[in-house]
Amino acid sequence: MVINLSYSPVEKKVLLVVKFARTKDFINWLNGGLKPDLPTSDFRLLIFEEVENLDLESNLKINPIINSPNGFNFNTKNAGSFMVEFIVFKEDKEILISLISSTKLKFKFNKLSVQQRFGKGIKRKNKNEWDYVDVKIGEMFDFYDPFNLTTA
Repeated sequence: MVINLSYSPVEKKVLLVVKFARTKDFINWLNGGLKPDLPTSDFRLLIFEEVENLDLESNLKINPIINSPNGFNFNTKNAGSFMVEFIVFKEDKEILISLISSTKLKFKFNKLSVQQRFGKGIKRKNKNEWDYVDVKIGEMFDFYDPFNLTTA
């Protein structure tokens, strides 16, 4: 699931935040193990730097990702969820990211770094909302901003 996808032409940077569905707990359960009470979610932040030749293509009539000279910022909290269909790394550090929403993003980059965070969802009492807690340090975090990008 894509949580955040943003592009800054000034910084020449693409940020992609995803939540993986297939964590170790989930795979163990599929293989006949016990179903975890609170499955762990695996969040990843991919930071592509020195981005050039960015091309955003979409067949959606109403596209929540609007590409402009100022870049774009998509967040699932405001626009609904997208799923990554596939990611292809090509020669010369070119990447193609295809979303199930008939949206494709292609660009070249010079540097890639990845951050990871594991969290567990805890349902709030008497509400249909969840809090997320980092399983390593016990700190609560926002599902829609697990890497504190809005405060960075």
